[in-house]
Amino acid sequence: MYSAHGRYLCDSGFNALRYTKIEFYVKKYRFIFKKIHNNYINICILREIINLIIFEFDSYKVYLAKRIRSLPGHGRGELSKIAKALGIHTTMMSHILKGHAHFSMEQTLALSDFWGLSEFETDYLIALVQFERAGDQRTRGFYLKKLKEIKSRALNLKNRLDVKNELSEADRALYYSSAVYSQIRLLTAIERFQSVESLAEESGVSLKKLRTYLDFLISRGLCTEQKGRISYAVKSTYVDADSPMAIRHHLNWRDQSKKAAENLREEDLLFTYPTVISESDFLKIREALIRFINEFKKTTEPSPSDHLYCFNIDWLKISKN
Repeated sequence: MYSAHGRYLCDSGFNALRYTKIEFYVKKYRFIFKKIHNNYINICILREIINLIIFEFDSYKVYLAKRIRSLPGHGRGELSKIAKALGIHTTMMSHILKGHAHFSMEQTLALSDFWGLSEFETDYLIALVQFERAGDQRTRGFYLKKLKEIKSRALNLKNRLDVKNELSEADRALYYSSAVYSQIRLLTAIERFQSVESLAEESGVSLKKLRTYLDFLISRGLCTEQKGRISYAVKSTYVDADSPMAIRHHLNWRDQSKKAAENLREEDLLFTYPTVISESDFLKIREALIRFINEFKKTTEPSPSDHLYCFNIDWLKISKN
């Protein structure tokens, strides 16, 4: 069983998890939760973590068939919807799935649009189709190499996220030396904390020290100041995995989480689950987490700035050999 630590796990479509059993979908992730004890939740079954990741497939036909069957009702009616989106008859779709026929380039792109695939997933799907359409070994070898290259690039988290306007190395060294820099910057996105006084009170930083932090943030374009109001400025501060500041950044915010964990609210959630699994399943879950991070960003970026929250993910190999 999962050793989950936390209180209510809430979704915009639900109030609190006060039912004996609730099943719901979050995008393509399916979970089943059970309430245990009073306010604590034990995650009993992780039924599906995107087990249809396209990068795991060597045949687009197998991927297509399995993805359709994974849908509610085993994908009943989905074939007709796809055929309509691609502008072909359902009979042709059956020939493609079960026979020697293949999608054209236009149909492949239409399928990608229909399923909302990312740029990397679209590239991989196109290469899969071209690989299976190839009429000789040389062409198949060419597209097999392309498939391996795309899969390798897709495992690089930075390539999967929209990253731009990074800080210089010297600026990152200072910015990530303490969580206070990013904490203050994020707080300026909340209207009630856009004055120096309110920022100092909320962050617990003295006015004198706060001015030092703000001078840096404003001079680097991470915040703006107009008529005494400090506002959040949109600029990426992404840290490469191989940056010496990456670990410091992670630890800084985990320290913040440790402090917050001392006073958990009903809505807060902590989850810890050491496990022993295969390397292939480790990579499978890693891929699912990357996809979730992208969905997470799509939700948080347009969300109204009301409160400061912290979301940490650790998915690490602990054993040495």
